[in-house]
Amino acid sequence: MGLEGLHILLAEDNPTNQMVAVQMLESLGARVSLASDGVEAIELAGRERFDLALVDIEMPRLPGTEVIRRLRAGAPPHSDMPLIALTAYVMGDLRAEIDKAGADGVIAKPILSVEGLETDILRLAQARRMGGAGSAAKDTPAPIEEPTPRELSGSHLTGIDPRIYGDLAEAIGPEALPDLLRKMAEDIISVRARLETGLARNDSASLRAATHVLIAVAGSIGATKLQYGAQCLNSAAHSHQTGDIDSLGPAIMAEIDAVLRFLNSKLQR
Repeated sequence: MGLEGLHILLAEDNPTNQMVAVQMLESLGARVSLASDGVEAIELAGRERFDLALVDIEMPRLPGTEVIRRLRAGAPPHSDMPLIALTAYVMGDLRAEIDKAGADGVIAKPILSVEGLETDILRLAQARRMGGAGSAAKDTPAPIEEPTPRELSGSHLTGIDPRIYGDLAEAIGPEALPDLLRKMAEDIISVRARLETGLARNDSASLRAATHVLIAVAGSIGATKLQYGAQCLNSAAHSHQTGDIDSLGPAIMAEIDAVLRFLNSKLQR
């Protein structure tokens, strides 16, 4: 059994991530109701019945962990449904916090394929069904190595991965792709400005928020070098490693400019 016919609550604040996830889920036959922040997610759950929820962890007004906690502590059917966290940062204390909130597991951003998204959702939904209401078996993903800053160069990281970009283009479709690429460019330009401010002020919170978006957007388009750099900077911001933050900034800015040139070349065709 796939996702066909299921009603899914998607809580995600970033427009690019919204578009990618909705298109993928709808291509699998699911019906999606979108909440743009945590408060809206709780309000939607109060008005509609859902089969499962996908909840981004870093959202305005109400974080995803609190959304999951409130849904799990509420009344059936939503207290018993699969609640799956979406995040670009799944290490250390945050993973423990997600588990404690009552999530059935985590799907790491970026979402790279329709098939992979469906497989992950069904695996975690099955864990809840097998564990019974209120006692879902937690997923046990392979250990994740926290990224460490290194030279952001090398043939294995450079450029846009054509396979990942091709999968995204196929999943979105030729009619919607230009709109998605424009949204991606707008997101990256906005993130660039936030990164500049965060780097100038050594503001770890701003850097975490900006790189959270950048990891997902860069990864979904196949900008592997930029994705890796954003992961390293996100990790450094979480651990307040000022030296690593300072060393990563210029390389990431250069990669942002390269990805923007790629997006503009696609939009001019």
